[in-house]
Amino acid sequence: MIIVDRIEGGFAVVYNENKREDIPLEKLPQTVREGDVLVSCEEGYRIDEQAVQKLKEENMALEDELFK
Repeated sequence: MIIVDRIEGGFAVVYNENKREDIPLEKLPQTVREGDVLVSCEEGYRIDEQAVQKLKEENMALEDELFK
């Protein structure tokens, strides 16, 4: 799973299996943002909307547990 940690200086800083990589923004979809999950494909990368939603739900559940 490739997760976008942050955008800085024309690059997306991503983590792929806990390994940091910097990917030039021109290789990514224009709508990429922090927290997106990327999938490698023929065109380069695409955003996996289902994985993004699943991560959001998991994070919300963790927050709920912490603040109960």
